[in-house]
Amino acid sequence: MKCGGVTGPQPATPETQHIVDEVKLQVEEKEGKKFEVFTAVEFKTQLVAGINYFIK
Repeated sequence: MKCGGVTGPQPATPETQHIVDEVKLQVEEKEGKKFEVFTAVEFKTQLVAGINYFIK
């Protein structure tokens, strides 16, 4: 992967679902509502001074 570049969409993995599970409460608080279904479908990554995840 090229530094700064974003990968193409990839199917969600158990690792990306774990990330989604970790931030679910924060998203619910920010949006002011509960989500019954909060499942990762696909993701992209970006390599910078770490890895940014863009999860759908």
